[in-house]
This record gives sequence, structure tokens and C-alpha cells, in this order.
Amino acid sequence: MTQEQDTNPESLGSRGARRYESRAREYLADPAKTKSLLEDAQNKAGRGRLLGGAWDDFVILCRMVKAYAEGSYRETPWVAIVSATAAILYFVIPADLIPDLIAGLGLLDDAAVLAWTLAAVRTSLEAFRDWEERQQQRPPTPPTSPTSPS
Repeated sequence: MTQEQDTNPESLGSRGARRYESRAREYLADPAKTKSLLEDAQNKAGRGRLLGGAWDDFVILCRMVKAYAEGSYRETPWVAIVSATAAILYFVIPADLIPDLIAGLGLLDDAAVLAWTLAAVRTSLEAFRDWEERQQQRPPTPPTSPTSPS
């Protein structure tokens, strides 16, 4: 079993995890909804850099989910994308295990879920980062010019 197979929320046996997985599937089916979620997540994380050293990986995770939802990147296992999206939802939604309104503690569980997810999908993050680099190295496709009648 690979590390990413372990991220399947259903395998955790948690009703809450399954609820986040179900919502993640809904978001992934709608690129505009996914984009809005990722903007909310980055805004929340950006306040005081809540994620510390995990910020760079979090940004890559968000780009990977966005690229998957848009259909431009499909090389990541579905379970990794669903798990990543579910973790981002957990991070954004203030009413989770420990509500975000409880100063100091409210974000601790969010950060723990994200840290666990980042570690669990590490292979997918690295593959996505490599894919992005390859995309940047590709020469741009020259525009086609309309043919003039002879």
C-alpha cells in the first residue's frame, strides 16, 4: 500500500472525514467553486502566515488541486486529490473539531490536518512540481496565422 492510499478518508472510518470527502468531490466537480475555495484557503493561511514552514507546500497543494479541477493536470491519484481538497475544506470551514474562534487552539487542528495531508501526498506534490517545471520549459506554441486565399 502506498502512502497516498493511506489518505483515503473512508479508510479512517470517520463520519466527519467522509463528510469532508463528499464535499471535496462536490467542489472538484465545479472548477469555479474549487477556485473560490482555494482563494479562501490562501487568504486564511496568509494572515500572519499561519502555516509557517509548510506555506510553500500548501501553495503547491492549492495549485495542484486547481489544475486538477480545471482538467489541465490529471497525473495525481484521485484519492490524493480528494484528500487534499478535503483537508483544504477542513482548514477553511471554521466549524470543525476545534472551532477557529477559540484563540490559539482553533487553528491547531487545522494545521495538524494540513500537515498530515501534506506528508501523505508528498509524492503527488513532488510530481506536480516537476510537471509545472516541465510546462514552464516547453516552448510556447506559435500562433497560427490565417491562410490567405491565393
